[in-house]
This record gives sequence, structure tokens and C-alpha cells, in this order.
Amino acid sequence: AKGVLGDWMPIQGVTELYEFLEDSEEYKESEARRKEERKEANKQNKLKKKQEKQQRQAKQTEWFELKVNTSVYVHNLPDGTTGEMLAEYFKKVGVIKIDPITKKPKAKVYK
Repeated sequence: AKGVLGDWMPIQGVTELYEFLEDSEEYKESEARRKEERKEANKQNKLKKKQEKQQRQAKQTEWFELKVNTSVYVHNLPDGTTGEMLAEYFKKVGVIKIDPITKKPKAKVYK
């Protein structure tokens, strides 16, 4: 059929309208633009999440002052156990304070 806008065809339903629009160049161009916009938004989101993760990790690795008692007391050690032996063992699982005067680990054995 011919109309004021040129060749046209009567559309019976939503499916036909959707198919007709999908075939148009304007639709294809707008879909391509939307796809690029979504791609750019995803890229920005990934970058933002990566930066937030790096900030969280940086905060976790910062040194901090302990405000609680972190002493560990162990009893029933074998005779001959020394402070150096304890320090060597416990440094595998955490930081051991260093005595500022002697410059040795703060690990004491009481008998």
C-alpha cells in the first residue's frame, strides 16, 4: 500500500511492530549506541569496584596501635625451653614485640 510517508504495510500486532522496528536502521543504530553505553557503564563499574577493593586492602595492611592485651601465656613447657625458642615458634603465626632496650623479642620463660 502507498501512503503519505511512502511504502507502508499494515501492522496487525505487537510482534509484527517489533519485527518491523528491528529491521529499521534507526533501531539498529540506537541498539548499537545502547550496547556501547552499557559496555562503558560496566567498564566504569568494574574500575570503581577495583579501586574500592584496593582502598579496603590498603586499610587492612596499615599498621595500627593495639589497645588490648596481646600477651600469650603458655604453661607446662618442657624443661630447657628458652625465650628464643618460643619467639621462633610464635613468629610463624604473628608479630612478636621487640624489647626497645635489648632489641630482642619479648618472649619470657618463667620457671
